[in-house]
Amino acid sequence: MSFCKHNFSDVCIFSIMIASILPSSIQKYVRENAYFISMCCFFALFGFLMATWIGRIPAIHNFAQLTTSTFAIALLGKGIGSVIVFPFAATMIENLGAKKATRIFGTFMILSVPVLGLMPNFWLVTIVLFFQGALTSCFDISINSLGGYFEKLSGKSRMAVMHAWFAVGSVGGSLVSGLAENIGLSPFIHFSIIAVCLILVLWFFIRFVDDPETSVHVGRKVFVFPHGGLLLLGLIGFFASVTESSISNWSVLYFSDYLKTDQSIAPFGYALYATFMFVGRLIGDILKNRFGASKVLMTGNSIASIGLLFVFFSSNFYIALMGFAITGFGVSTVFPFLFSAASKQGSVSLASVATLGYIGGIAAPPLIGAIVTWSSLSVAMLFLSVVTLTMATLASQSKMLKEN
Repeated sequence: MSFCKHNFSDVCIFSIMIASILPSSIQKYVRENAYFISMCCFFALFGFLMATWIGRIPAIHNFAQLTTSTFAIALLGKGIGSVIVFPFAATMIENLGAKKATRIFGTFMILSVPVLGLMPNFWLVTIVLFFQGALTSCFDISINSLGGYFEKLSGKSRMAVMHAWFAVGSVGGSLVSGLAENIGLSPFIHFSIIAVCLILVLWFFIRFVDDPETSVHVGRKVFVFPHGGLLLLGLIGFFASVTESSISNWSVLYFSDYLKTDQSIAPFGYALYATFMFVGRLIGDILKNRFGASKVLMTGNSIASIGLLFVFFSSNFYIALMGFAITGFGVSTVFPFLFSAASKQGSVSLASVATLGYIGGIAAPPLIGAIVTWSSLSVAMLFLSVVTLTMATLASQSKMLKEN
C-alpha cells in the first residue's frame, strides 16, 4: 500500500511510534510540542464554534420568530447557565481529570449547536442556550486547566499564545458562517457539518495531552468563593469581563450612533480592537517571561485606560479607532495570565476565579446600558477607562501574579 493511501491519523500515530525510539530529550520535545499544538487546537475549536452560531444569529432569530427583547432574554439565560455551573465543573474536573472532562464537555458543547438550529420558539431557544452556556463554561475551565498543567510540566509560559488561537478560530468560524449564509445552508445543516468536523478534531488531539492528577478527598469542598489572593484575581477578572463585554456590545454603536459614521465602517473599531488583542496575546508570554505577569498587566491596563480616554475625548473617527486598538492591546493578556496563575492552585481555584469573571460579563450590559441612558456612550467609555485603571492597580498588588 502506498504512503498516500494512509490517512492522517495513521501517519501521526506512526510518527509518534518512530519518535519513541529516539533519545529521551527528543521524545520530550516531541511530546511537549504535540501537547502545545493540541492546546492551540482546542482554543481555536472553541472560538470557531462560538463564532459559528453567532454568525447565524439572524437566521436563528427569524426561524424562532424572536424579537430583540426576547433574544436578549435568551442570551441572559446563556449567561446564567455559564455562571451557576462552575461548582459542577470543578467537581467533574477534580473527579474525572481535565483531559476526560475536556472530551465530555467539548463533545456535548459541540452537539448543542445543531440542536439550537432546530429550536422553533423563544422558550426552547432559551433552554438550549442555558445548557450551552453551562457546557461552554465547563469546557473553558477544562482546557485552561490543561493549559496550566502544560505550563507546569514544560516550565514555559504559553497560556497567552493558546488564548490567541481562540481569535484565530473565531475568524475562521465567522468566515465559514458567512459562506454558509451566502450559499443558503440552513443553520441546522451548517451546524451539523461543523459539529462532525469539530468532534473529530477534539477526539483526535485529546490523545496528545497529559492529565493533571486528580485530588478530590472525602469532605473536601469542590467549590469555594474566591478569597485572599484568589479574590484579587477574581476582581481583576470581573472588571476585565465588564470591559471586554462592553466594548464588544457597544463599540459599533459608538461609531454609528455617537460619531455618526457610516454603518458599513462602524464595525472597524471592534475589528481593530480584536486584532490588537490577538497581537498582544502573541507576544504576551515573551513579555511575561521578561517582566513578570504583574508588571505586564499593570502596564497593559494603564495603556488601555489611556486608549479609552482617547475614545472619550475624540470626535474623530481615526483617533477613536486608535483608542480602541490601544485598548485591545492593553487588555489582551488579562485572562491568560489570570487563568495561568489560578490554575497553579488547582481546578477548584481556577473555577472560583472564573466565576467572578463570568459574573462581570453578565453585569456589563445592564450597567453600561444604565450609563448610556443616564448620560451617553462617551461617558460609558470614560467609565471603562476608570475600570481598566482599577485593574492596573489591583494587578500591582497581586502576590499571585508577581509569583507567576
